[in-house]
Amino acid sequence: MVTTTKEVFISPHWVSGAISNAKWAGPKLRDVLRLAGLDVDAIALGKHEPADVKHVQFEGYDADETGLTYGVSIPIDKAVDPLGDCILAYEMNDKPVPRDHGYPVRMLVPGHAGARNAKWLSKIEVSDVISDKPWQHTYRGFAPNITFEKDLYKGYVKSGVDMSMAPIVHEMPVQSLICNPSPNTVLKGERDSITLKESLGVVVVLESNVSM
Repeated sequence: MVTTTKEVFISPHWVSGAISNAKWAGPKLRDVLRLAGLDVDAIALGKHEPADVKHVQFEGYDADETGLTYGVSIPIDKAVDPLGDCILAYEMNDKPVPRDHGYPVRMLVPGHAGARNAKWLSKIEVSDVISDKPWQHTYRGFAPNITFEKDLYKGYVKSGVDMSMAPIVHEMPVQSLICNPSPNTVLKGERDSITLKESLGVVVVLESNVSM
C-alpha cells in the first residue's frame, strides 16, 4: 500500500508471524477432486501423471482496491495426498465458519504458508501452471539479510535482487512460534548450558542452567 505520507506499508503487527488453534470440519479436497472426475489415487501413487494436472488453484470472492480477486495455488501432490489433510472447511469450532475466517467455505492446507488457505472460496481449478495472482508470487524465501524495504521495493536495481531469484514458499512445517522474547532481543545474564532431547520429532528442554 502506497500513500502520500508513506511509500510502503508493512503490517505493524507481523513480528514472528501468526499462529492460532481451532477445530475445523469439512470434506477433503482430494475427495472433492475425485467427485469432479480426477483419479486422485493414481496421481498420488505416481501411476498417472497428466501434463495438464500440476497445480490446484483457489480463488476467493475477496478483492483488492483494483478489483483483483484473491488467488493462490498448491502443488497437485499436496492436494491428492491421502495424508495431506487439505480440506474445504465450513465449520470452525463446531460452528459455521465466521465471516472473518472465510464464510461460507475456505481452504485449509496444513503445513503450507498461511496465504494458501484461501478464504471466501469461489472457485477451484486444476491447472498445469501455478496461480498468476500476486499473493502466490510475493511469498518467497530470501536470505535473512534481504529486506523488502531495502532490496525488493526500490533497492533491487542497485542490489541486483529480484523477486524471481528466490523460490516461492509452499511448505512451512513449523507448528510453533517463540513470541517472547521477540526476535533480535538480547538477553542479559550469563549463559551456562541447556540440555535438549529429541523424541518423535519434538525437542524437549530437560534441564536449563541459564543465569538471568
